[in-house]
Amino acid sequence: MPTLSVATVLRELYSAPLEAAVAAESEYRRIWATWLREQLALVTDAAGDLRPGVDLAALLQTAPVVRVDGRVDVAITMRIAAVRESQGGVSGGLQLGPIHASGSFGFMNRTTEESVLQASTVVVISNTDQSLVDYLAKHNVPVPDADGVKNAIAFLDKAQAPAGGGGGNDNPADGGNGGGGNA
Repeated sequence: MPTLSVATVLRELYSAPLEAAVAAESEYRRIWATWLREQLALVTDAAGDLRPGVDLAALLQTAPVVRVDGRVDVAITMRIAAVRESQGGVSGGLQLGPIHASGSFGFMNRTTEESVLQASTVVVISNTDQSLVDYLAKHNVPVPDADGVKNAIAFLDKAQAPAGGGGGNDNPADGGNGGGGNA
């Protein structure tokens, strides 16, 4: 069984909820990129140009809106036990002719100590509603036409999700692997 230091346990206790929030935001960017790819495929012709009458600004307003809002309660209980044991003994004997005498003495001492560490934290994670249009505007990524949508997809794909979290380009036509981003 691996041993953990108290410092490692407390670091994980306090950082895990925040790391989960960062991973969630990365996953939202991946979802937006996938959504943009699908919408682009629906509204462009074979040459990759927007079909006549497509209102790109109105379409972008229909993208999923993200809001991270939650309370995370994390707690840990560690039981730390130690057992110490010591043993000893003495034996002796005496023989005088036909008379024989012997004896022995033994002892054992066992000490047990136990400590319990309990730690908990409550993390409240919240941000404002975040739309795709606002997110791209904050990062100065204009989306005036189909090429702008492709640039937005590339921008969202730049920051990949943490290991095991997906991400990446899912569209084989755009050079992706077509397998959900986990090549």
